[in-house]
Amino acid sequence: MPKKEGKLILEGLSWYGSWTLTKHIKKIEFLIISKIA
Repeated sequence: MPKKEGKLILEGLSWYGSWTLTKHIKKIEFLIISKIA
């Protein structure tokens, strides 16, 4: 695999990972807030 392609794949994975993480955190925050309310 060329170096450039590998770098793009890694960047894509880290972007996807942080996006999914943000989604999960928002969902957890919402659940906590709705439980308190």
